[in-house]
Amino acid sequence: MLLRDGEACLHWVLVGLALCAAGTSCKADKPGASPWSGIADTLICVASTEPSDSVGPALGLVIRADVPVDTAGHYFVYGELYQDWGRGTVSYSNARGMDMSHTLEGPPTSPVYAESAGSVPVELWFPGSELRVRGRKGEAWVVIEVWDTASVDPRLTTAIQVHRRRYHLSRIARLDPWAFVEQLPDEGRVPPMPRRDQFER
Repeated sequence: MLLRDGEACLHWVLVGLALCAAGTSCKADKPGASPWSGIADTLICVASTEPSDSVGPALGLVIRADVPVDTAGHYFVYGELYQDWGRGTVSYSNARGMDMSHTLEGPPTSPVYAESAGSVPVELWFPGSELRVRGRKGEAWVVIEVWDTASVDPRLTTAIQVHRRRYHLSRIARLDPWAFVEQLPDEGRVPPMPRRDQFER
């Protein structure tokens, strides 16, 4: 049954509340016993859902943050979402509409440009299908990896010099997998998370 405009609007309000019941700001708290302790800086980000074209679960999770940079230049940004450090990655940031069903992990974002040292705004997209199939209700953490690139020679299009990478960690207070689609259009089915005992052998 098609929903009327008012009902559709209410539906998306409820989806947003289910995702971020404790607020849309991703708190910069570090989880206990994190392998990123001493490596990743804490960072505040904002999470929101990307709705599908029709009334229904969201296609993905959008994470926006201002990441610190040391100098002017182009930067690549990459993200992974965790809920249990021992079980591994729940979702990889990817190009919109793509998930891990076709690749092991997603690519970095298109390069973002910083005009000077300070911070640069970035946006990461996490496929709803990965969150639905591999996630669970509860808190989550996003690890954001940033590195700057500089061409070794402007005439060479493939030679890239990679500089020091920086890592940032943000906490999402509440994630609800049921707010997202089970499968993205034109993508395969996402494999489930490996069982915990597979990591304990």
